[in-house]
Amino acid sequence: MNAPEWKRALLGCLGDVEFGAVQPVNSYCMGAIISIYFIEDTSKLKSESRFYSIVFLGLGFISFFANLLQHYNFAIMGERLTKKVREEFLQNVLTFEVGWFDLDANTSAAVCTRLTTEANIIRSLVGDRISLLVQVFTNAAISYVLGLIVAWKVAIVMIAIQTLVISSFYSKGALMKRMSEYAQKAQNDGSQLASEAVANYRTITAFSSQKRRPLWRNSERPLETEHKQSWFSGVGLFTSQFLTTTSIALTFWYGGTLMSKGLLSSKNLFLAFFILMSTSKTIADPGTMTSDLSKGSSAIRSVFAILDRKSKIESNNPEASKIEKKLRDKIELKNVFFSYPSRPELMIFQDLSLKIEAEKTVAFLQFERLEIAYCISESGTDYFCGNHNENIVYGKEDATEAEIREAAMLANAHEFISSMEDGYQTYCGERGVQLSGGQKQRVALARAILKNPSILLLDEATTALDSLSENIVQEALEKMIVGKTCAIVAHRLSTIQKANWIMVIKNGKVVEKGSHHDLLSVGDHGAYYSLIKLQHGHSLESHE
Repeated sequence: MNAPEWKRALLGCLGDVEFGAVQPVNSYCMGAIISIYFIEDTSKLKSESRFYSIVFLGLGFISFFANLLQHYNFAIMGERLTKKVREEFLQNVLTFEVGWFDLDANTSAAVCTRLTTEANIIRSLVGDRISLLVQVFTNAAISYVLGLIVAWKVAIVMIAIQTLVISSFYSKGALMKRMSEYAQKAQNDGSQLASEAVANYRTITAFSSQKRRPLWRNSERPLETEHKQSWFSGVGLFTSQFLTTTSIALTFWYGGTLMSKGLLSSKNLFLAFFILMSTSKTIADPGTMTSDLSKGSSAIRSVFAILDRKSKIESNNPEASKIEKKLRDKIELKNVFFSYPSRPELMIFQDLSLKIEAEKTVAFLQFERLEIAYCISESGTDYFCGNHNENIVYGKEDATEAEIREAAMLANAHEFISSMEDGYQTYCGERGVQLSGGQKQRVALARAILKNPSILLLDEATTALDSLSENIVQEALEKMIVGKTCAIVAHRLSTIQKANWIMVIKNGKVVEKGSHHDLLSVGDHGAYYSLIKLQHGHSLESHE
């Protein structure tokens, strides 16, 4: 996916190599400049000092341009990769069948997290981490070669010691990162509970639960984790500093021994020391990336599992445009078996067959409302953040003002909308918090009316409403379904008594069908009759 950016990658790696080479050269000059202070010839001392000053100045400019070259190119490469991953990810997700979103791992929050964080992890893995690895590899290679050239005996000892120093630096970094993750998780738990408390402050205030212990306990957990982290980090820091200081002492002791035997000059000792001293920390830094590499690998697998997945229902079939639309025809289902992907063991439909004639209203009943996991109909809870006009126009983007108001009138929503201060431009808060359930439901119906569909699927359109709101919404529904094929899923029987055809579904099969009058005439043995009796009790005679 990053192949088009190969020139950027090449320039970025060139900058990494340059910057990686700067530090060994700088260390070499540091060792050399110490030795010149032992020169007795003043003119030569000034000449050498001037030369190394110019070298240091040049290294500063090289470092500046090398950093600019690597970070600029890798940043562009990474941002373009992130953009491409997110675009293809979202484009593919929007083609998936509804059942994919029913799985716990594919909730809207999980998908958004993948889209935001995992794309950035991939960018970091491909750009920043590769940049650091190239830089460290160049640094270590040049440092070891220079060290072995100027004083191979001291270099071998220092390289051997660096194994322990690198391990201590790595252990400290990995330990700090792990403890930081624990602290972050504890902090997130407390923040989650605090945000829920703020969002549900009405409930907390109503029950006088402001001082409930769960909130304070969750706030104390991050503090306990921080205490543990401070002890571990202290031990890790002590170990790394102790080994570093010990390695310095050992290097000078061994170097002094070689100098006393005439096997090594002071200049070469300082050169080897400065060249190799900082290499251990440089190598240890990318060592702490193991957890990042693991996260990056996981993120890549997660993202590409989405990018490579094909929807079970192909929505972009080129042949679809050749099919003549006959939306006003009848609806017929034959031998349908269905279960939700998240609950495959629970069959919703078992060999279900039914037929809905055109422009008829059919109602479905189920003994267990919980079997319905996905509502395809318009619902009053689907109130988007914005004003009434914006919410209704979701039904038809190019609708005129006259069409919007006509839809609102048919849904019995125009009166209460017009009575508000700003009318259709009234902002009603997140999810329509300032509206009642009936008002939100009527706005949702207006949205559906504006779309003017040929087939209507309504799931529990009035179940959450009081009697007055139900009557208003029911009146709107009756206006709405004129001339349309309508299927209603309901357990409130007053909603569907005027339906042309009622089908009672039990255990995934149609057990009864007919009009309201026909199903009542079956008597006590009928499933529909039993439901009416449960809901209305002794008032059943009035229905008959």
